[in-house]
Amino acid sequence: MKSIFRRGILASAFLAAALLMSGCVVGLRTNKIPVNIGFKPVIGHDTRAEAEESVPFPEDRSFKVWATDMNNGETVLNNEEVRHTAGGWLASQTWPDAELSFTAYWPVDLNPEYDRESGVVIKGFNADTDRRDLLVARVKAEYDADSLVALNFDHILSRVDFRVMHSLEENMEVIVKKIELVGFAFQGDYNTSGDGLWTVGSKDNTHVVYDAGNGEGYRLTNDATYIGEDFFTIPQMCNADIVMTCMVRVGTGGWVTDILNVDGLKTDWQSGKQYTYTLNLTDTRLVYTTGISNWNNRDFE
Repeated sequence: MKSIFRRGILASAFLAAALLMSGCVVGLRTNKIPVNIGFKPVIGHDTRAEAEESVPFPEDRSFKVWATDMNNGETVLNNEEVRHTAGGWLASQTWPDAELSFTAYWPVDLNPEYDRESGVVIKGFNADTDRRDLLVARVKAEYDADSLVALNFDHILSRVDFRVMHSLEENMEVIVKKIELVGFAFQGDYNTSGDGLWTVGSKDNTHVVYDAGNGEGYRLTNDATYIGEDFFTIPQMCNADIVMTCMVRVGTGGWVTDILNVDGLKTDWQSGKQYTYTLNLTDTRLVYTTGISNWNNRDFE
C-alpha cells in the first residue's frame, strides 16, 4: 500500500515537472497586477540648457485629462479630473495593455473641445475677460512599472508687462497718468486646425496698462521701473500703438498735459514667452525697447 502511495506521489511530481518544462502551468496566474495610471505633471518643461528648470504642478490644484488607446481608438480617460492624493497623481482607470495618447489641460473649468487627432481645441477665448494662464500637455506613453506618465504642461498664451523711465534733463519732471496698448486682438481660437496655434479676431482692441484716475500718477525717474500689472494675451502678430498720457513740468513752471505715442509696435507674441516693453521718454519722443524671456514658472498662480 505504501509503495503504491509513493508511486502516486512520484508520478504527480514528474507530471508537475513535465508541465513546468513544457511551459504549461495549471492554475498559475500570469496577468499583470492592475495598476492605476499615474502622472508626474510639471510646468514649463524645456530641454534647452539655458532654459529655466521646470517646476512641479501645484499639489493643491487639479487638471483634466483625456487618454485614448492608440490601438483601437477607444477612450480610456474621458476628460477626467485628476487630483493629488497620498498616492500621488492617480487616475481612476488602470493601465491597459496598449500605448495611450494623453491630452491634459488647466484650468479645469475651461471646458474646451477635444479632438483625438488635434487634442485640446478652444473656441472664442477672450484674454481680456478671462484673465488667467492656460496650460496644455500632450504625450504618448505605455505602462512602465518604474515610471509615471510625464505630463509637461506648456503655456499657450503670452504674457506682457511694461516699465517706464525718462532720459530728460534734471530740471524736468514727468508724471504718468495713463498708458494704453491699442490695436491688437483680445479674442481667438486655439488649435482648430490641429497645428497648436492661435487664430485671432479683429485687432482693434485696447488694453489699459495703467490708469491713475483721480490719483497723482506715477513719477518717472532715470531708472526703469515696472508700472501696472502684467497681463495675458493671445499669441499674434500685429502693429499695435502705445499711448501714454503724462504731465510735464520744467523747473518751477506749471504742469503741462502731453500725450505721447509709439506707433506701429511690431509684435510677434509667442506662446510661453514674456515680453517686457521699457518706455523711455527722451527730449524728442517716446521710445521703447523689448525684452523677451521664458515664463517664470515659479510665479505660477
